[in-house]
Amino acid sequence: SEVERLMRLIQQLLDLDRLESGASPLVLETVDATSLVNQALASVHGVAERRNIKLELLATPVTVKVSPDKIVQVLVNLLSNSIKFSPDNSTITVSLARHSNQASFKVIDRGRGIPPAMLDRVFERFKQVKDTDATQKGGAGLGLAICKSIIEQHNGKIGVESQEGQGSTFWATARLKKGT
Repeated sequence: SEVERLMRLIQQLLDLDRLESGASPLVLETVDATSLVNQALASVHGVAERRNIKLELLATPVTVKVSPDKIVQVLVNLLSNSIKFSPDNSTITVSLARHSNQASFKVIDRGRGIPPAMLDRVFERFKQVKDTDATQKGGAGLGLAICKSIIEQHNGKIGVESQEGQGSTFWATARLKKGT
């Protein structure tokens, strides 16, 4: 298991370097954003179900021009983190809405929240909210850095709003298909 963990870490570092260097350019497609959210929800459903965490979707139909696999990767990562830090028997809400010329994705959990001092730092490489998270919760602190890089390549923005003990809302934006 240690070798597998190290292999995942190396793969994440390579992915992040490729993204940041532009070595893997995005192939954009016009797609229904709800289908991307549904793919991400299906990917994490089993993990959520084992913890009796309900996944709910509140979506407005929106057509976006994105790299579908990359946006699903971002959503899966945000959902996985929300599941990891949410209590059993809770609910995670994914919302999809249109705001002017962008689609807005939100993953809202009722977990432990993030201290104010860490809000600007969670998207940095190797950052964990608590030093013990890597060993107790798993992960190397690269997932959110990868998400940030992907969203920025889409000319979007990503961020988090959180209150300790109340949960977190991770959000990302992507451009709409022209003419919608």
